[in-house]
Amino acid sequence: MFLVLTTPSTSNTTYTDEFGVPQYQVDTRSTRTSRTSAIQRVLRREATAFDLFATNVPRASTQDVATIRWNLVQSTVVAFADDKLERKTKTWLRHEDVQYGFSPRVLSARDGNEYRWLQDRETGQLQLRTNDAEETLVARFHQKHTFPEFSPNRPLAALEVLPEFERMADEILVTFVYVDNRGRKSRSPSRSNST
Repeated sequence: MFLVLTTPSTSNTTYTDEFGVPQYQVDTRSTRTSRTSAIQRVLRREATAFDLFATNVPRASTQDVATIRWNLVQSTVVAFADDKLERKTKTWLRHEDVQYGFSPRVLSARDGNEYRWLQDRETGQLQLRTNDAEETLVARFHQKHTFPEFSPNRPLAALEVLPEFERMADEILVTFVYVDNRGRKSRSPSRSNST
């Protein structure tokens, strides 16, 4: 599964599939004292015969997935809509030792397993892997990927979730938005300009 960004920002964009169909929306709002990101899944509905004659009929609705409350002084808080638990990133996405300017984050996932966001040493690619001896690839962020059906002439940024982990797509996307935005300061200037 590919989640293709429609804008350069990972925290203010619509994520589509590789055919351009919206899958998720991420909307980040800032005030003088706070910043909040709302992540929503785009739900498709079937068109009816009445839609041909109606105006202002929504073609899709959204379902809340999670909210990220970005805190400057205290730990950032992530709240998933389906379980109402507030997770402090200090413990839920804990830091590991710094690796080449990027501090890997270990995710204690809702499935009971641990996963690790890290930056690949050779490619600089942000990746999510299982936090075990096998280090199985779960997801990776492509800064430029070509989608022949959707954008044949222009490479786009995309988060790729491997098929066996698609069941975790909500959690992967939410943690990706957090890790990418927090890690931006520690990565190269060329990386921060491309997200």
